[in-house]
Amino acid sequence: MALSLRAEQKNITDLFNSGEDIYVIPEYQRPYSWNKDTTYQLYSDITSHFLDNEDYFVGNIIMARGQEERKRPNIVDGQQRLITLWIWIKVLTVLHPNKSRINRLLTVESLLSDNILPRIDSKVFEHDDQQNIEDVKSFTKDDFEKEWNDKVNSKGDISEQKASRIAANALYLYKWMRESYENLG
Repeated sequence: MALSLRAEQKNITDLFNSGEDIYVIPEYQRPYSWNKDTTYQLYSDITSHFLDNEDYFVGNIIMARGQEERKRPNIVDGQQRLITLWIWIKVLTVLHPNKSRINRLLTVESLLSDNILPRIDSKVFEHDDQQNIEDVKSFTKDDFEKEWNDKVNSKGDISEQKASRIAANALYLYKWMRESYENLG
């Protein structure tokens, strides 16, 4: 399979508003492993730059496109960041339920069926990342509230036994973003 690589600068919206592209995380990649601290660092960096009206470089996301599967680029590097940004967008859809354009960033409508597919397709075989992505994709505001109340401990943490890393980071981002919105009025 011939692969094409090229460098492009994209903002987060353009990355997720890329037509029919579904980002494939190949089976050889490691499972999603970002923890609360890593997720908070990205959240804090993006939020502070946004509030200061400054650009922020989130890092490289390297993808390879095969000739046969142009609409399904393989993520070679940056899958942790990509999934975390996808989670962030999911939280935005819950906090802004009337903004259907944000919701469209999360998914791709299949041309061959009526299926709505997540923008990310994790093929990592030793972990349930894809199922966790699909679970978070279906969360409503009530689900976020209930899951937070059920899974957080007295220190404000969620153990891996109670939620996947993807679900836990979705809950953390929901909490941080909801609190920020409340503080901003």
